[in-house]
Amino acid sequence: MDLVDEGAGVLTVSIGDCPPLERLGQMWRELEIRSDASFFLRWHWIGAWIEAMGMPTGQVLVRRGDEIVGLALIHRSPDRWFGPLRRPALWLHEAGDPRLRSVAIEYNGVLADRTVSSSVEEACLRALAGLRQGDPLSWRAMTLGGVAVEWETRCRRLGLKHRVHRRQPAPYARLDSARDALEGVSRNTRSQIRRSMRLYQSRGGLTLRPATTIDEARKMFDGLEQLHTSYWRSRGQGGAFAEPSFRRLHDRLLATAFPDGGADLLEVQAGSGIVGYLYNFICGGVVYAYQSGFLYEADARLKPGLVCHALAMNHYRHRGMRLYRFLAGDSRYKTSLADGGDELVWLTCRHDDIAYRAETAGRALLGRLRNWAKGHGGGGSSEH
Repeated sequence: MDLVDEGAGVLTVSIGDCPPLERLGQMWRELEIRSDASFFLRWHWIGAWIEAMGMPTGQVLVRRGDEIVGLALIHRSPDRWFGPLRRPALWLHEAGDPRLRSVAIEYNGVLADRTVSSSVEEACLRALAGLRQGDPLSWRAMTLGGVAVEWETRCRRLGLKHRVHRRQPAPYARLDSARDALEGVSRNTRSQIRRSMRLYQSRGGLTLRPATTIDEARKMFDGLEQLHTSYWRSRGQGGAFAEPSFRRLHDRLLATAFPDGGADLLEVQAGSGIVGYLYNFICGGVVYAYQSGFLYEADARLKPGLVCHALAMNHYRHRGMRLYRFLAGDSRYKTSLADGGDELVWLTCRHDDIAYRAETAGRALLGRLRNWAKGHGGGGSSEH
């Protein structure tokens, strides 16, 4: 498929099988040098994801002449909505298994040459939308998870029927090398953090220590897992580590990304006791605060999350980082420390066929029944 774009020239899009892993990795790494994509579209993440989850079903490749300017990977899985009537579903950089939700990708999209990124993303979506029954990668549903809100606009522009499952803010804090991290937060938040820091310091000092070797990083990751899992079990949930694939992916990611400076483990201590751990990704001057484990205590004046992140923000601003992303969610610690934010969406596209219309009618009927039963409207998704 060829797409003529005034700014990009002629873009040729092909959709087919993935090449061998070694060749795919070579292509991916060569293109990411020319890309401004997020960490989640870099080979550190993508390569670890493939090793943990298995080879994707297909590849979307965009060329401008002989030059590769766009790459994306798609997984094809059964669509679970209509039993024997179901047709396959496509997933962008996800395995498509609801049991693997803890292996979450954010700032998802297409790895694209920065000079034509918008045109490449539109070309990929247009090509995927053009797949119909009979194509090797045909689909009835196509899920785009954790993408920028602009992807919703693209779906509308292309006339794609779609439903937004989730819409979440993704707060971030700008890092200024000349300004302490606490100068950008509210007076109340600053007061809470400073009081908490004084309490921790009274135990023999408050320190942040980054892992300097892969063995240290793995040890800190083990500590993070213990604290993270303990917290979520206390709330009756399993947490991110409940699914073994989460640990499998990050063991592989640490082995490659940590030595290259793409992954970071931080340990915060008060005296000789642990306050918490942070597991972050680093890409293009941006820090992605991906996972954490904190020691919560009975004293409500102790704020381990706020303290660990505030210390980390100062640590990274001294290293010359420009942005600290808290990723999706509106947890209080994120909104308290942030001074800006993006919006990410999780949406599913559908072909406008009999199955789609039946599903839409069923959802509408279910909504009316719920409204009748509850006496008010509800639901967090939108249909287009």
